[in-house]
Amino acid sequence: MSALRQGTFAQIVRNPPDFLPVRWLSKISRRPNFFALVSSSRVDNRIAVRNLGLIEEDHAMSRGNFKNLQAVLVAVMVLGLSIGLTGCSDDNSPVTVPTTGSISVDVTPDDIGVSWVLSSQDKLLASVQGDSTFSSLAPGIYTLTWGNATGWSTPTPGTVEITLQAGDQLSYSGTYAQVPGTIVIDVNDDSLDAPWTLTKPGNVDVTGNGDATFTDMPVGSYVMTWGDVLDYTTPGSEQLAVLDGGTVTFTGTYTYAIPNGFVMVDAGSFTMGAPVSELGREGDEVEHAVTLTDHFLMSKYEVTQAMWDEYMGGSSFSTMPKTGVNWDQAVAFCNAMSVAEGYTPAYTINGSGNVTWNRDANGFRLPTEAEWEYACRAGSDGAFPAGQIAALFCEEDANLDAAGWYCYNSDAAAHLVGMKSANDFGLYDMNGNVWEWCWDAYTAAYEDLGATDPVNDGGAGDSRVVRSGGYLSYSHFCRAAARSMATPTLAHSMYGLRVVKTMP
Repeated sequence: MSALRQGTFAQIVRNPPDFLPVRWLSKISRRPNFFALVSSSRVDNRIAVRNLGLIEEDHAMSRGNFKNLQAVLVAVMVLGLSIGLTGCSDDNSPVTVPTTGSISVDVTPDDIGVSWVLSSQDKLLASVQGDSTFSSLAPGIYTLTWGNATGWSTPTPGTVEITLQAGDQLSYSGTYAQVPGTIVIDVNDDSLDAPWTLTKPGNVDVTGNGDATFTDMPVGSYVMTWGDVLDYTTPGSEQLAVLDGGTVTFTGTYTYAIPNGFVMVDAGSFTMGAPVSELGREGDEVEHAVTLTDHFLMSKYEVTQAMWDEYMGGSSFSTMPKTGVNWDQAVAFCNAMSVAEGYTPAYTINGSGNVTWNRDANGFRLPTEAEWEYACRAGSDGAFPAGQIAALFCEEDANLDAAGWYCYNSDAAAHLVGMKSANDFGLYDMNGNVWEWCWDAYTAAYEDLGATDPVNDGGAGDSRVVRSGGYLSYSHFCRAAARSMATPTLAHSMYGLRVVKTMP
């Protein structure tokens, strides 16, 4: 209502005229401020209203009835007030009351591709992937159910009950988290304690040794790099992916790398000594059962001059056997070779003939007497690899002639290693050519040393065992069971050596 009309209306109510048209009254009852105007109206003042243009009909009401009119107008005012509360405005425009609502769903991450369901009263409204908004939903109770995704944890709670009222704009978020996985690291030989480096997503390195298991590992790509282990071939690197909260296993297969010039001799059992019937048998060769529990490496050939000079100093390239070596020098050579190749020396040398063998060391050493005979026989029970002995002295013996050099065929000189046939273990010159030092101190009753891994460490200065026979020896000294001995300081022209190494 304009200011003019509002002012006119106030004047009429406060100063009523003699006649108030009925239809006009019905109009002014709907005007703003009606209640205030009526309550303060006066009946003793008059104003001409005809000229105001508000009187539309000549039907009039006397002043005597004005009090009754006031009551009527108050009732009409109350009705108008109730209508005003529902949204009437100065310009009489209607106010819209909302009757629906909306529900928005936000899924994280956006590209997970998992479906979720919105339902109402057990009726499916939608099955959707990703973000979505539903508008113009009727008020009521709705159910939002998050779908499951392989390898991802489902938002909690998995089912959400939603009460929607008219005008509500509700939003719900569901965050999916990837389910972590498990990584198993398996080194195929537990005793190796092999080193490794595991590179995680983001190029983060984790290092360790041996077998290991890691849980709660994030989904992604992992790279395993295996470290070097002495004497073993190193497995190649490997890349695997942890997916779906699963388990992946990195397996490191380390293969023992037999050093050049060595053969591996497997553990086993044999009969040590010679039968009474064997030609040339001596009284200290009593037969007895022996078991060796450790695999070991043995040099394929007798130590050559070139090999000796490589570790002890010198420039020889000869493949002739190194001769003129005493026992003290032989153990010193073993230690020098161990250090040069990165191993722990097997011996602690305290003086001539006074040496301690550290069984836990991984270095090169002299064979025990039992190891030497086991390797010489190579599964045979004969005097020689090819069979039994046929002659005692410098006579032709076909079985020995095939395997080694002795007084009959050597022309009184040592020969290049490996010129005769190897035995079944692939070892050369085990019968003849040069005598070979062993670790053991000599004892005539070696059968008393025990049946498992027998050895006689002896004491300082004790005579040490030599085996094999030499290029000047009679045939019976070249038998597998033949034994001899010498002081640790004796450097005979036919004395040499071959080395062994305990397998890890």
